[in-house]
Amino acid sequence: MSNNESVIQVLIIDSNVNTSEYNKIFKDITCCHFLYSEDHLQYINLIKQKIIDVILINIKYLSEQQPKDLNIIKKQYRDFGIPTFFFRLKSGQEITIDYILNTSIVPPDNLLISDLVLKQIAHNTNEEKIDDIQLKYTVSNENKILDIAESNEINQQKAVFIRNITYEIRTLLNNISAPVQLIKEKIDDPELVPFFGIIDTTLSKLVEFTFKATLSSDLKLGNYPIRKTFLNLDEIVRFSVLELTEFLEFEKIKLNVNTPESKVSLYGDKDLLFHGFNAILDKIINITKENGAIRIDFSADNEKIDCKIFIDNISYPKQGILEIFNSTSIEQEIGLALAKNVLSIHQGSYWVDLTKDKGVTIGISFKISDHE
Repeated sequence: MSNNESVIQVLIIDSNVNTSEYNKIFKDITCCHFLYSEDHLQYINLIKQKIIDVILINIKYLSEQQPKDLNIIKKQYRDFGIPTFFFRLKSGQEITIDYILNTSIVPPDNLLISDLVLKQIAHNTNEEKIDDIQLKYTVSNENKILDIAESNEINQQKAVFIRNITYEIRTLLNNISAPVQLIKEKIDDPELVPFFGIIDTTLSKLVEFTFKATLSSDLKLGNYPIRKTFLNLDEIVRFSVLELTEFLEFEKIKLNVNTPESKVSLYGDKDLLFHGFNAILDKIINITKENGAIRIDFSADNEKIDCKIFIDNISYPKQGILEIFNSTSIEQEIGLALAKNVLSIHQGSYWVDLTKDKGVTIGISFKISDHE
């Protein structure tokens, strides 16, 4: 929080055309002081001095003003270490979140911008309920808090439903996979071997998909027992790559994990990180052309650990890749939704760099925790 502990400083970067509307939206949130700017560098000194507590950026406006520098700006704000949300306005004050930096809160796919501010206030003050914050809320604010509680209850119900249905689907798929694997091993006709290989691979992918959905729901419901220990991040990545060997061979993609110059030690849950990296690498393989190459490097300093994944030959347009990795809808990208959840638990996040002439870079960064 800023030096003035009683007031939370919120910076909103958007067109001045929207300022009057924001003033109406936030007029009842008396615990915050809101700053508005069309220039993302106007308050750079306040940001560097950590006087700003929360930053909200209209990514549509920013991409129109700085289309070539968008990814550089994202990296810049990630390095500032201040909770930052890149959002898109829908209707009224309803927004969708495109990109989240430096905070472990995971907002729903669609919410009101005022609710996002309230959620971050609650997170900053380490309170379990927003109404525990000692602020002078009006009746309208109390109604907003009730709306958030109701929204959370709906999300809980969705998570329970997804968990139950994916568990049943995975059970059915496992019952099919075993006979197909047996047929594949016993078949004599060489022309049919690739055919059953495709079926086997597809079933395995479906089983993995349903597992990711179940795990995502368990994390959301708080049913997963998180067990953190000290581990080597590069070993986790190697295990994830090993799990995807058959997929890599099928796509004829070469993947190389470089040995880090020094130990990249992280305090985290081994299984969760394995599944998080598995989901990200699975998607990266999907966007890599046949006969392409993937390289993974590691680096670390006193503040963070970086894992950079370089792809030299992509099968999607660059903007399409950005949209895939910035997706916030669990229905669209169940694997990446799981990865985001896992990374947030470990003070981590991923980012996309499209600035290279050839290929793209997917970066995964972790803040060094107090345990380390």
